[in-house]
Amino acid sequence: MIYNEFYPNILLNDFVKNYWWFDNSTTQQLNFTILPDGCFDLIVSFDNYQQEAISLTGLWTKQVEVSIEPNKQLFGIRFKLLAVDYILQ
Repeated sequence: MIYNEFYPNILLNDFVKNYWWFDNSTTQQLNFTILPDGCFDLIVSFDNYQQEAISLTGLWTKQVEVSIEPNKQLFGIRFKLLAVDYILQ
């Protein structure tokens, strides 16, 4: 399993909290609990490095249980709350 976070250029700092990459290169399903952080994410899902889906998460008010299948990769952009006005208008 590989997880990395990258921080945005200062010009995007008001809108983007970070970018992240998750790679489940194991042969097992991985289960996690995600806690609310006051942000929303744009997530690009990959199956064995082939793009599979794009989704937009909302602001969570309670913890969320997630499962990541083997050979799945996720790339995300974690947006700050202020960005919602610019993206969704």
